[in-house]
Amino acid sequence: MTRALAVIDSMLNVVLSAYESAGILNNTDVIITGDHGFVSVQYNISPNTLLAKAGLITDKDWKAKFLSTGGSAFLYLKDPNDKATLNKVVELLQNVAPADQKYFNIIERKELDKMGANRK
Repeated sequence: MTRALAVIDSMLNVVLSAYESAGILNNTDVIITGDHGFVSVQYNISPNTLLAKAGLITDKDWKAKFLSTGGSAFLYLKDPNDKATLNKVVELLQNVAPADQKYFNIIERKELDKMGANRK
């Protein structure tokens, strides 16, 4: 729960920083609401199961893991410079059954940065 709140807090910071950069922060009201997400779910994706089967997550350690928030999941590498693990995760995702690939998109870090997505 604490990790989820930290991610939400950093996302809120992105929004507030954009308002500040645009010069409208002091004239803008921000209303934060929440719900319990009582939405019918038709399909559920569990990417960490895929990583565990590939040995990238074990009971004692991990090399890569997804943290989800809302309808997104961000990949985290224990060692951010571990290109071999990153490539392995991309390969795993690219080899998911074609019928399941329609449920997700891989967005590269450069594109995430352009969108102002979370860096943590």
